[in-house]
Parts: sequence; structure tokens; C-alpha cells
Amino acid sequence: MKDKYTQKLIEGIDNIDKLDFKFDDFNEDIKLDEKDIENIKNKAYEKIDKSNLKKYKNKKIRTLVASISLILIIGTPTIRALVDHLYKYDISSGKIIKSEEAVYILREPITKKVGDGSITIDSFYIDTKDENIIINETAKNIKGFEYIKSELIVNNKDIMKDTYTKLDENTWTKHTGTYLNNKYNKNDKVKYIIKLRDKNDNITKVEFDIDLIEAKSVEEYNKNVPKDTKNDITLSALTTQENNNLYVDFMAIPKNENMNFEVDNYGNDINKNIGSGIYLIDSNGKKIEGEYVLEGISNNRFKFNTKELEKPYKIEVSSIDIGINREGQKLKSTKVKLPKLKVNEKLEIYKTIDIKDKNNELTFKNSKVIIESVERKILNKEDVYNIKIAYPDNKDNNVKLNYISIDPIPSILGGFKSNFVSSSQDAIKDGMYGNIDIYMSNKGINKPRGTEFNMSPSDYTVNGPWVIKLID
Repeated sequence: MKDKYTQKLIEGIDNIDKLDFKFDDFNEDIKLDEKDIENIKNKAYEKIDKSNLKKYKNKKIRTLVASISLILIIGTPTIRALVDHLYKYDISSGKIIKSEEAVYILREPITKKVGDGSITIDSFYIDTKDENIIINETAKNIKGFEYIKSELIVNNKDIMKDTYTKLDENTWTKHTGTYLNNKYNKNDKVKYIIKLRDKNDNITKVEFDIDLIEAKSVEEYNKNVPKDTKNDITLSALTTQENNNLYVDFMAIPKNENMNFEVDNYGNDINKNIGSGIYLIDSNGKKIEGEYVLEGISNNRFKFNTKELEKPYKIEVSSIDIGINREGQKLKSTKVKLPKLKVNEKLEIYKTIDIKDKNNELTFKNSKVIIESVERKILNKEDVYNIKIAYPDNKDNNVKLNYISIDPIPSILGGFKSNFVSSSQDAIKDGMYGNIDIYMSNKGINKPRGTEFNMSPSDYTVNGPWVIKLID
């Protein structure tokens, strides 16, 4: 019997309008039979046939993989509690969707002394939908002890059976996840216990009474996490230290509920092969660039070699690339109608169009498009209406518009208005796309022809820099 998520996928794969996925590469863990795969393929291809495919400038296709498994593959287990609950959060895309399920978080970090060192519970999540618990702990200078076991006591019952870790380091950051056996009640008593063994085989128990509150907003998830906010976007960093390697998982959350986006890239686009553009800076100002860590469909994890660095650290992120999921948010488009031209005729028009949408505050930060010129030509026996555009609001703006969506307008007689067949875009400079080709059917090719379509904002680059001071 299929689980409800797989069934949901089979019954409605309707939001895929961009695709770059090899169906033959399904992983066995996804547990889809041949009939399931065939259904997905048919529905996806049917969707594509009805779509206006553009030239892909980067990956931006990961939604399909996430949808197929419907287990949003994210960088670190600590933020698993963000998925499918108060706010569904796909870290690979940045997509946030409201949910009605409650999530409980730690009221504030708890620190216990152990010898000359300390152990801190930085964050603690309980999600009530999957009855899942995620714990994040940080230890400093724990000398002379071996970490052997952690216990999670809920109403006097240990629900983390045989959770042995065995860490010999003096300092560590550890993520632990487990499941409740029963539905969590906000009045349940929760205790987290870490067992340490010294050199004489004596056991020391470090006990934490966990005080939880219900999270009411997305910002509360970030409450105890290192973060920085620029341009109404909060960038937070969850870290894991493994020997000399520091792993950092980024999460971007809008300050305003009406500002929705998906994250395409943290730092530089990996496809450009110019480095990540994300730096770890130590207490002496020494700076090293992070390496991409590719896991599943995630694009938010980076690795830093800290062998020759001294704490405390801070992370600098110069920019992020984000996009608007217009269909998912049901945003409106702006209708654009351009003049009729003869073949090989070019016209400079300098027409300004404002494509902001009141349903997404991001568009208010940069929304103007100038159509500088239009030209009609025949390319490879195809009738092409070329449009040159510019983004005037990009000047002196930390939120730069670099790509717009062009969609055909359905005709009441079927097909699309202005004999619209498809469109493509090419980059003009600095990652901005401003050379648009609209392909029209050859019917009426010898007559003067114009074009009309829907225009909407799509992709932005948001400049920081975000400077995130990591907890020492």
C-alpha cells in the first residue's frame, strides 16, 4: 500500500512547469513501482507539452525530485522540524508554506558545567505531525570524558533506546533525532540526559530539564540560531564540527509574511565554477572560502577547513539568488502588448512596465522593466519577435531583478494570442537576462505582426553582506 505522500504525488503533479530530471535515475529508497513511475512520467510530460519552456540558466528544477519523494531533503536533521509543520520549508529551494500543525521549541538555550567545560542545548524541536524530536547540542572543553550515550525522557520514559554516540573530542556539535511513541502534549515533562565516562570508568550524568514553548512564527525557529538580517531576509547558519571540518547549513527566511521566495543559490552559482563566494573568518581576520557540499537536492551546505583558524568565527555571505514561485503563490501577471512590425523592422520604444504584485512584498523592492526596443526577424525559417529590456531599479539597489517570466495569453478560440508558440531568453550582463525572443507560428508570416504576453517578476539577486557570528 502506498503512503499518503506517494499517492498525493500520483494524483496531482500539476505544479511542474520546468523539468530537468532523468526518470531512469529513481533511487530504490523512493519506493515507487513501475506503474507509479509511468504515471509520473505521463503527467509530467503532459504538463511540459502545455508549458512555455525557457532556456534554463541554472538548475532551478529540483522541485520535481523533492515532489517525487515528498521527503524534503535538507542539509541537517536539526531543521527537519521545519518541514511539513508550522511552516513547510524546503531548504533546497527556500519555499515556505503555512501549515496548521504545532511545533514546540526551546524557550532559551540551556548550559551545564562539566569540569572546566560546558555543554549547551542550543535548540530543541518537537513537531506534532510526525511526532519527531530534534536536539542540537554544543560542548566546549570537555576534557577527560568520553561521550557514551544520550537519553530523552518524556513523562519518565526513555524514548531514545541505545542511542550511543561515543565521541572522544573535547569539543563537539551534535544533532540527534528520534520519534515520540505517543502524541506530544504541551504539558508533558521532557528531560534530556547525556552520559559521560571518565578515565576511571565512572559515569557522569548531565541532565537538562527542557522548557518548551509553541512556535508562533517562522522567526521563532531562528530564535537560538546564529543569524543576520539584510534587506528583510534573515540568513541563519546551523553548524556541525567534524574534526577539522566545519559544516554550515544555511536557511533564508523572510522577515515579512507577505514576502515569499525560493532560494536558488547561496553565494555564487555552483554552475559558474568560480568558487562559492562564502567565507569563514577567524578571530585574526584570516579568511577561507567555503566548499559546496552536494547532498541530494540540497544547495545550502558548505564545508570549511578550520585546521589553521582560531575561534570565534564569523561567516560572510555576499549575496543570494532567489526566485518567486508565481504559480504556487497565485500571483498576477501584467499584460504587455507590443506594436506590429514588418519582417526586419526594428523600433525603439522605451516603454516602462511596472510588474509589482501586492501579494508579494519582494516585488515592491524592484519591479520596473523598460522595453528598449523591439525587432522582428526570420531566424532558421522561424518568425521571431525580439525584445531588448533593461531593469532601471537595479541601479543602487541591493535587490536586483535579473529575470522575468514571459507567458502566452490563452485565446478564447484555443491556442494563444498573437500566434505565440514559445519564448527564450539570453543573458546580457552580470547574470541579468534582457534579450527575449518570442517565436510565433508561420501563419501570416508575410503580414505586419505584433505580440502580446503576460510578464511577471521571477528571479532576483539580493546583496548583503550577511555577517553571521557563530556561537563560540
